[in-house]
Amino acid sequence: MNDALRTVHEDCSALRRYLITSGLLTRTRDGSSYRRADVVDPAIPGTPPAA
Repeated sequence: MNDALRTVHEDCSALRRYLITSGLLTRTRDGSSYRRADVVDPAIPGTPPAA
């Protein structure tokens, strides 16, 4: 995750926090694993429209 985020910005921790607080990324309770969240929001490009 960090290597991928560093291609965009050197502060990968801040980007990770932003992605989590915005609901685009989820993590396990212990913080050992991250996943892209299932987002359904027409305001976010690339997500399916709400039903």
